[in-house]
Amino acid sequence: SLAKPRRRMLLPALRLLAAICCVIALARPQWGLELTKVYVKGIAMAMVVDVSSSMGAVDFVLDNRQSNRLDVVKATIRSFLIGEDDGLAGRVGDLVSLVSFARFADSLSPLTLDHLALVELLDQLQLAVLPAEDGTAIGEAIVLGVERLMKSAETSRVMILMTDGYSNSGDTEPLEAARIAKALGVKIYTIGTGTEGTAIIP
Repeated sequence: SLAKPRRRMLLPALRLLAAICCVIALARPQWGLELTKVYVKGIAMAMVVDVSSSMGAVDFVLDNRQSNRLDVVKATIRSFLIGEDDGLAGRVGDLVSLVSFARFADSLSPLTLDHLALVELLDQLQLAVLPAEDGTAIGEAIVLGVERLMKSAETSRVMILMTDGYSNSGDTEPLEAARIAKALGVKIYTIGTGTEGTAIIP
C-alpha cells in the first residue's frame, strides 16, 4: 500500500526529532533570571545625633544595666531602622543619612538604603572628650542635616534631632536653621534625651 512508503519516509525525520529532543533534555534547560523593578515610596531622613560630653550621663537602664544617653540613642536608632521582633518593622525603602555633632557637625553618611552599614557607623560614634571639640552646636547640625536631605529626589524630607541640651556653640542659631529647614520643606522632630533630675557623668 501507499501508507508503508510514506511511513518509511517519515521514519528518518522522526528519529532526527527524537535525537534533538534527547539533546535538549540532556542540556536541562531552565528559566533564566528575570529582572523585576520594584518601586517603593519612601522618605528621606536625616538622623542627627548629639555626641557632646553630657551625652555620657548615666541616667538610663538598657538591657538591665545602667547606660549613658548616647548608648540609648544608638539602640533606639538601631531598632527604628532595622526593626525588632516585637512588631517594629524597620524603615525599609527609606533613604537615611547620619549626622553627629558636638561643637562641630560632621556628616558620617550620605543618604543610603543600606541601613546595616549605617548602624555600623552609628556603633562607632564616640563622645566628644576634648574641650576644643565639646559643645552643642544645634544650629550647625540642622544646617548640615538639611544639606544632606536636599540631595534626595524624595518629596518627603524629615530630620530627627536627638540632643540633651541647649545650643551653646556654632555660628548659626537653631531657630534660624529651623526657618531654613521649613522654607525647604524639611520637617524637624526633636527628641530630648535624658531624664529629669541629676545624673552621673563619668
